[in-house]
Amino acid sequence: MTEPERKSGEVIPDERAELILWEFPQPMFISSKTGRILYSNLAAAEILGIESDDIVGRHVSEFFSKENGERIDEEDVALVAAGQFQLVEKLILNRPDGRKFIIRCRKKRLVNYAGHDIAILGTIVESLELTKSVNHEEIQFPQFLNVFEGAPEAMAVINDNGVIMKVNAATEKLLGAPREVIVGRRIFDFVPADILEEVRQRFYDYVQGTSGERNFRFDITGVDASVRKIFITPVRVRPDVIACFVQDITHEYQLQEHISRTVNLLENFFALADDGFFIAEADEPLTPEQVQAFDPRDFLAVAEKFIIVKCNKSLAEQYQTSIGEILGLPLGSFLKHRPQAMVDVVRGLYQTGKAHYQLQLNRFTGEPFIAEGSVVFVKDSQGNIVQCIGVQRDMTQTIIMQQELAETEERLRLAHEVARLGTWDMDLSSQRIIRNSTWSEMLGYQAHEIELSHQAFLDLLHSEDRPRVETELKRVLIESKADAFEAEFRLRTRQGRYKWIRSKARVIARDGEGKPMRVIGVHLDVDDYHRTLEMLKISEITYRNIIDSVSDALYIQDEEGVFVDVNRAAEQMYGYKKKEIIGKTPEFLSAEGKNDMHAVALAFEKALNGEVQRFEFWGRKADGSIFPKEVVLGPGTYFGLPCVIAVARDISVQVAKEEELKRLVDNLREANAEKDKFFSLIAHDLKSPLSAMLGITELLAEESDRLTLGEIKRISRSLQTSASNVYGLLENLLEWSRIRRRVFDYEPQRVVLRNIVSRVLDTQAVAASRKMVGLLNAVNESIEVYADERMLETILRNLISNAIKFTQRGGFVKVSAHGPVDGQIVVEVKDTGIGIPEIIMDQLFLVTGNAQRRGTDGEPSTGLGLPLCKELVEIHGGKIWAENNTSKGSRFCFTLPDIIHRL
Repeated sequence: MTEPERKSGEVIPDERAELILWEFPQPMFISSKTGRILYSNLAAAEILGIESDDIVGRHVSEFFSKENGERIDEEDVALVAAGQFQLVEKLILNRPDGRKFIIRCRKKRLVNYAGHDIAILGTIVESLELTKSVNHEEIQFPQFLNVFEGAPEAMAVINDNGVIMKVNAATEKLLGAPREVIVGRRIFDFVPADILEEVRQRFYDYVQGTSGERNFRFDITGVDASVRKIFITPVRVRPDVIACFVQDITHEYQLQEHISRTVNLLENFFALADDGFFIAEADEPLTPEQVQAFDPRDFLAVAEKFIIVKCNKSLAEQYQTSIGEILGLPLGSFLKHRPQAMVDVVRGLYQTGKAHYQLQLNRFTGEPFIAEGSVVFVKDSQGNIVQCIGVQRDMTQTIIMQQELAETEERLRLAHEVARLGTWDMDLSSQRIIRNSTWSEMLGYQAHEIELSHQAFLDLLHSEDRPRVETELKRVLIESKADAFEAEFRLRTRQGRYKWIRSKARVIARDGEGKPMRVIGVHLDVDDYHRTLEMLKISEITYRNIIDSVSDALYIQDEEGVFVDVNRAAEQMYGYKKKEIIGKTPEFLSAEGKNDMHAVALAFEKALNGEVQRFEFWGRKADGSIFPKEVVLGPGTYFGLPCVIAVARDISVQVAKEEELKRLVDNLREANAEKDKFFSLIAHDLKSPLSAMLGITELLAEESDRLTLGEIKRISRSLQTSASNVYGLLENLLEWSRIRRRVFDYEPQRVVLRNIVSRVLDTQAVAASRKMVGLLNAVNESIEVYADERMLETILRNLISNAIKFTQRGGFVKVSAHGPVDGQIVVEVKDTGIGIPEIIMDQLFLVTGNAQRRGTDGEPSTGLGLPLCKELVEIHGGKIWAENNTSKGSRFCFTLPDIIHRL
């Protein structure tokens, strides 16, 4: 059903609201105050069984009547319009086809709705109830009741609106409630919420005949809250009555899920197994009679009848091909090797239905391999063979390893004889020991001279070693259940001296409780090794004493550049233990980003080849600090092996002195530059105003008799301006000189910033008025700073004077402040002048910079004011910066300590 077209001025003007009403799930009607229907939504049209266009324009009395059967008339509509009609009332809805429904309708008065003074809104708020269409008595026809009550499956009779009119005993059991609880409710009341809309739509599609679907499968929730899966077959028995046959398929569904999970597990096992699996199906079943008459020599003809329909990846890998290449091939394709061996395997398979084999087969590449596996026949219910299932493992490597093991054992026996290893085999239950002749000979005895017992071995142990060996044997072989044992000890020789022996043993048999039953082991004569080790210890002590006595750090690097030894001075230099440095390379001791490690590696190569190298290296200590050192690399030997010996000395003090000297030179160079600047300022900036003053005074001296009073006043103003400029310059020079000589008096105190700004603005008022530049003090009276008043006045005087100088006539200068921000007050001097060229922005606060330029009226600039401001601001612990305004002019900002945070 499609949405009806709106009649202009009658229905809803808001498209979004109209869409909401149209899709609203409950039937809805809107009428005028006279009862004419102005709008009905999709649900209303579906309830009445007609198009929405056929509803709009008709009177409500055509569709609605009271419970007593009286039609709704204009008087009733007028009562609703006046707000006197009940808001909720039970009404009868009359369909054009004669069917009637009892509904509960909510009616509401709407004012000025869609251009009308009044309307009625009605929506169905409860389920529809069948009244006269069909009743229980009308469905008591005998042919239906014959099967209804006694049916083993659940059956229900419903109407076209889903209302349940009659159920049988099986339905009561399915829904977990008596029929008086079920009858009268809608089937949708038993459908879970997550599928309700889907089930409702499918039902109405069936009722309206728009769907050819005859069977429905979905979940229901019983009165007892149990969830069952059902299969419904609806049958229309009368025009408005439907009989539903319901099957409970919960158990079948659970069984299918179990089968699905089982199949999935088998598929996963099949895919992930390391062994190769295959399933081959017979093109036609082999009957027991055919099996009885089978001649094993004809196995290939029979094998061709079994086609591989499934195999896993492991089988494909054995044949070095893909699964797709194997599927569809007959078993005979794989069984054309060693026919006689295959005859024996197939004979056993036909006799018992299963067989095990180990055969040489060929991969798809032609390479032979040895396969071990099992096959089994699968029979149907008549005993016919229909499938052959097999599992196969590639045994090539295993057999090769077995052969290699046998060869290894033989080589081991020969090696024992060549290496003079003493072997022993001990039965722990009887304490009986079997030894080879070498075991006794390495101690100077004949085999028969030492008793074959464990006690004889213990008696030969050195008295210092025996407790340790006995304890270790008990711990390893008994308490810890370990399988291996290794130790070194001394055994007494026939000559009476003791010889060092290394013994290795392994448990090769245990009883049911895990107790060792049999142990085998070997003895190796390591006496020469221990004597050499003693000599090495003596040599090492001597060597260690020598290198540790050197005050410089020593490092010994092998041919790969790895540290193999360092002395105590190296440990102290870096703060690492020797064991932390050994095994590392120079990168471990390098300060990140401070050394050219490629150059260091080249120096190492040259030193290894005999060329001594010297360079500086930045090291990183264990605590993360870095320091410079001087390194000398030279060739050497370490216990007979080529090495590089590095000698390093910490040169931190030397480098610090060099840096301090460089800083002093830089400061001296800067001081000289400033001195030159001072001389330039004094020579240039004092010369011009003094020359002007000299010319003016000369004019006054020589021409005073001929000058008018106005000319004298003008000359006096010029003289006063030149004197003021000279005074300002001298004041800045003196202030700068005091700062550079560190003879200034810094006396910070609590200062009301607005008062200082007002005082400075007063001193600049004359200069500002000449250029018609406005001055504005926008500093709040509550802002206080911690500052030296005299220095603060100097800062503000220079910044405000500069702002006036570079502002055109008619502009203004504004002083403001805000904060605190991080304990600092930000002071701003803003003007509407010509701004600052980007090319000189980074030179504004430098004495040696080139930022001098004339003002908008040709005022001179010394270039000293802003550097002086920077020095004074930094004395206060603040910072100063400049930037151009986004629209016009520039602004200079500096920070001062907030009085609250400072005090």
